[in-house]
Amino acid sequence: MRLALIAPGYAPTPGGVESVVTGLARGLDAVGIDVEVWTHAHPTASHTTVRDGGVAVRRFPTTSSQRYPVSVALWRYAAEHASGFDVVHVHGYHSAVSVAAVRVPRSIPLLFNPHFHGTGHTPAADVMHRLYRPLGRRILTRADAVIAVSEAERSILISRFPTAADTTVVVHNAVDGRRIQRAKPWPAQPPTILVLGRLESYKRVDAVIDAFAHVPPPAQLVIVGDGPDRLRLEQRAAASPRAGSILLLGYVSRTDADRWLKTADLVVSMSEHEAFGLVALEAAAAGATAVLSDLPAHREVAGLLASTEQCHIVDRPSLPAALVSLLTEPRRGTNAVRTWHDVSRDYLKIYRQFAKS
Repeated sequence: MRLALIAPGYAPTPGGVESVVTGLARGLDAVGIDVEVWTHAHPTASHTTVRDGGVAVRRFPTTSSQRYPVSVALWRYAAEHASGFDVVHVHGYHSAVSVAAVRVPRSIPLLFNPHFHGTGHTPAADVMHRLYRPLGRRILTRADAVIAVSEAERSILISRFPTAADTTVVVHNAVDGRRIQRAKPWPAQPPTILVLGRLESYKRVDAVIDAFAHVPPPAQLVIVGDGPDRLRLEQRAAASPRAGSILLLGYVSRTDADRWLKTADLVVSMSEHEAFGLVALEAAAAGATAVLSDLPAHREVAGLLASTEQCHIVDRPSLPAALVSLLTEPRRGTNAVRTWHDVSRDYLKIYRQFAKS
């Protein structure tokens, strides 16, 4: 089987969708599927191709927008080359990369993972989201199967697009638990609260910074990631009474991110919108406790963990007290979590239902 995965990013580009696509591609490669990934690059003169093990990764030039990059070259490539594949699998309703779905010939089976949040994350983005809805409906109608990463995402999706109910199935995400467990914690660190991910306003990292002001020394707050909200968060951290114990590290390598996961006592996400919640699985694999905002997706992912004590759902007013209390508990042992080997086989069953050969 030849499979084309179309997505807004791929390792080492950070991000939730990027992590999912990378894990899926590597898992499918490991079971013998011929996988190509077509994705965005930073603006360049021409597209490039690299290999990640057996996965061919084609990166196409985009416009210069950090928040809304567009690659006409990728759309054109999908129209011209999709017919050479047995299945095309597109990821990312909230990215312009999804336009490639309507360029794929009708004769080619198309699967679509929306990673759907249901809204834009800024007032301007919300307006764009509404304007985009007719095209989103067209993509969902074109797809032979729509795959949600949680029941929570499926519920939001079909509330906006009721006709997708019959074609939408759920396949939960995974993480590379073995890679995380192999990581070495950073030595001689104080009690550590970790925020890991793209710095967007809807992620509410500012709420974690504010709550950390109530956590007594010697604890530290480590924020790993980059994005359009970084400057505002740096200013927020600088104004905090605990400013000296807040580290905004920006983008770090996957290896260093795993080391911070193995160092952290608590891993926190107070996001306002999520289709899944990879942070809970990453924390469990690392032996840390996850502290998550009260979202349906977060509650669902918490239910996937073997130990309910390893994941705590809190609202924003309760966050300061939760951080103080949970930091006094001993760090837990690493836990087995759903792997990309498991997930790739789930996807492979779906591909085989629709593959043209």
